Amino acid sequence: MNPDNTDENVGWPSYVDFLSTFIFLLILFIGSLVFQVSGVMAQEKMKRELRRVAGGIKVSNYVRQNKIFIPLADQVRFESNSAVLDALAQERLRKVGRQIAKACSDPQVYCKRVVVEGHADHVPVKSDPQFGNWKLSANRALNVLQFFYGCNDCGYGEEIRSRLTLSGEGDIGARRSFAGSSGDRRVDVILEFGQAGHE
Repeated sequence: MNPDNTDENVGWPSYVDFLSTFIFLLILFIGSLVFQVSGVMAQEKMKRELRRVAGGIKVSNYVRQNKIFIPLADQVRFESNSAVLDALAQERLRKVGRQIAKACSDPQVYCKRVVVEGHADHVPVKSDPQFGNWKLSANRALNVLQFFYGCNDCGYGEEIRSRLTLSGEGDIGARRSFAGSSGDRRVDVILEFGQAGHE
C-alpha cells in the first residue's frame, strides 16, 4: 500500500455538499431570526394595544407585559383582620367592574383572565399566626370576586364571570410598620390578555 495515496479512500465533501449545507444553515438561521423578530413585533403590538385600553380605564392602572394592573388600595379598604366589604367599597367596586367590562370588551385584545389578588399587612393573625394572613388575603380576594360575580349592573355577563379567578398573596411585600399599613390590607385586579384561542 502506497502511503502517499491514503487520501484516495477518504470521502471528502464536494463543493456542492458544502454549499448545500451552508445554504441549509443560512435558511435555518434566517427563519429563526424572522420568527424571533415577529414574536417581538407581536409583543410590542400587544403592549401598544394594552396601553391604549388602559388609557380608557377611568381608574388608576398600569401595564406590565400582557397585563393591566388595577391597584385598589385607594378604592377598597379593609379593617385589620377583616375581609368585610362596606357599602362604600361595594360602590367603588361597581365602578371598577364597569371599567373591567369596558377593557375586556375591546375587540382588539383578548381578555383571558380577571385575577382578584388579595393582600394582608404583616401583623400576624392571633388565632393562626403561621397561615392567618394567607387565609385573610384569600378571603378578601374571594369577597371581591363574589361581588364582581354577582354584580348585575357592572356591564358584563357570563363571559367575564367565567374568567374570574383569585389569588391570596398573604403579607408578601407588606411594609413592616407596628400596627400594619392599611395600604397593605387591599385587593388588586389584574387583567391578563393574550391572543384569542391561545389559552
